[in-house]
Amino acid sequence: MEKRGLLHFIILVAVIFLLSFVHDNASAATSGGFTYEVQTDGTAKITECTLNGNIVIPESLDGHRVTKLQPELFMGKTTVTSVHIPSGVKAFGMFDYIFSYCYRLKAITVSSDNNELCAVNGVLYSKNMSILYNYPCGKTAPAFYVPETVTDICCTAFASTAIGSPSGHLEKLYLKGINTTWYTYTFYGDGNLKVYYKSGGDTEAYVNAGRAHAQTSSIDYNYPVFTLWDGQITPTTAITINKTAMTLKEGAHEEITAQVYPANATSTEVEWISSNEEVAEVYRGTVYANTAGTAIITAKTVDGTAEASCKVTVLPFIKVSELKLSKKELELKVGKSEQLIVNIVPSDADNKNVEWKSLDPDIASVDQNGIVTAHKVGDTVITVSTEDKQFKDTCEVFVVEDRPEVFKPSSKPQINEIKGKKKGFTVKWSRVSKILGYEIQYSTNKNFKNAKTKKVKAGKQSVTIKKLKSKKTYYVRVRTYSTETGDIIYSKWSAKKKVKTK
Repeated sequence: MEKRGLLHFIILVAVIFLLSFVHDNASAATSGGFTYEVQTDGTAKITECTLNGNIVIPESLDGHRVTKLQPELFMGKTTVTSVHIPSGVKAFGMFDYIFSYCYRLKAITVSSDNNELCAVNGVLYSKNMSILYNYPCGKTAPAFYVPETVTDICCTAFASTAIGSPSGHLEKLYLKGINTTWYTYTFYGDGNLKVYYKSGGDTEAYVNAGRAHAQTSSIDYNYPVFTLWDGQITPTTAITINKTAMTLKEGAHEEITAQVYPANATSTEVEWISSNEEVAEVYRGTVYANTAGTAIITAKTVDGTAEASCKVTVLPFIKVSELKLSKKELELKVGKSEQLIVNIVPSDADNKNVEWKSLDPDIASVDQNGIVTAHKVGDTVITVSTEDKQFKDTCEVFVVEDRPEVFKPSSKPQINEIKGKKKGFTVKWSRVSKILGYEIQYSTNKNFKNAKTKKVKAGKQSVTIKKLKSKKTYYVRVRTYSTETGDIIYSKWSAKKKVKTK
């Protein structure tokens, strides 16, 4: 009985331990954008990450040291641009695909205290650099030398990194060792990549086997072109760029050129890197200004022997806040022209370009200098707008016959009432029959110097004038116009009246 009781006790303890083990490994927690599981040794395994951009994996989560990353953790995430791996993370498997197909990923960095992993120029290796885990898809170097120490390249390590793939830039790859091996999907989708290898050893055998497999397989791996290479390297000794500093406006772009020495170096390609892509990005030497600030653009030789830099200052783009025409109305005789002046605020706006358009070019046309030309009798509207269409103003154009004015005293109207309004006034007049319309003229000068005139049709007996200066006295008068034997006939002006705006 004692033995049986002891056996029951042992079984109970084992069950409790097993349940604890399952619970520890199945339980998940979240912290700072990371989902993780606590392992039996108390360390954390990250199983999910919801962060974007530049991601820094912390040394610990809620007191649990981070030691493992879930296979395929970042696979296919197009919003990740860089990842930093802490000191405790252990080596990955050959088929973990943790960083595969991250098209915007430009660099992976590793804590110098990590005992199993390292990164050189953004490329992830084992600590002794015998395994190359991942070459980031978004890395901008056009060429790359695989170190001679590398004996294994992980599956998909270079997948979709070649130029022509969604974000690839790589054109040439040099395998410096003769015993470097890889897997079926290591170069998947890299049909535009040229891979240079040395004769002999495992590398040549893998090249031949890969060719044979690609020819017989039903899957299109879009493999690179493998070319035999003698292994001789003429290293670069220096690099210069034509500018050490530049200033750009937001939205602008400018090219920097680099010269690699000697000219007969094995690889004269250049990798371009920006220290702050939010401020300025660079693609094959062309700098694109994004937001105000400063960034350092660095040109590196692909063998890592030399670099040169340029400081880029991006200034804010000053936008247009207001656009106004010099006139709201314009009367032109057939065949005559007049230029409309546009006033842009602020005066130091970066883009003052405007576009002109006539509602009816047959009546009056406008060129891109604002010159309006009258063609035939009628009314139309001239519109000027900023290039981005955010601001616009209009001017109504009245085209009349080019005939002398004829005055007819008997058709003179009378002003019946005039009232001041906020920055304007309303004027009413007596009706006159058998006319085409009325002209209302107003000015702050009693002799009507620099007066403005507004036309209204015959059916109206009042008009409100707006957008005037407040608390100013204006002088106002009215006359009629009509035609007789084709000539424009104007009445005499009514008696002038004055009104004060509010």
